[in-house]
Amino acid sequence: MIMRILVYLFPKRHLREKLPLLPRQFSSNHFPGAIPEHVHEEISFIRLAGLARTDADAYRLLKGYHKQGIGRIDQIIKLASRERRQMSTWARAKRRFRAMF
Repeated sequence: MIMRILVYLFPKRHLREKLPLLPRQFSSNHFPGAIPEHVHEEISFIRLAGLARTDADAYRLLKGYHKQGIGRIDQIIKLASRERRQMSTWARAKRRFRAMF
């Protein structure tokens, strides 16, 4: 009985809670003109990091950061990624304990 209560109060984090959040912007495949060939590798890194859903979105993001003078892809990924706001385990346990009574 006590173990069931402890598992309820302190659940394991699901895999979906550990994944990065999707971008907030509107996603589109359309882009005026063609995407240059020399940026396809950077675009694939941006898409793998979860910052853009399409190649056109990734190229728009890349262009925006290049205008600011940021050229390294790891800096762009660090600046543009969204962090999850996770509740601490004790705060979650406190909330669940209050919900029990």
